[in-house]
Amino acid sequence: MAGLLGLTVAGTFELDLNLLWKLVIAVLLGGGIGSYLSNKKFNLRFLGGLTAILVIYVGLRLVLLHAFGIKI
Repeated sequence: MAGLLGLTVAGTFELDLNLLWKLVIAVLLGGGIGSYLSNKKFNLRFLGGLTAILVIYVGLRLVLLHAFGIKI
């Protein structure tokens, strides 16, 4: 929210409605699918492990990119 407010105050905020609708649909679909899978298909321990692996991967990727310029 602070970022949007900052862009608005600076006068550089632009709203692309085409992109906004695509993102809204993606969030709704992803939320629905994720909710279904977490309640019906997978246990919480598995989802916690999967989330941990994802966070480690993204963190490693950011460190490699910004510290060493390596893209993976």
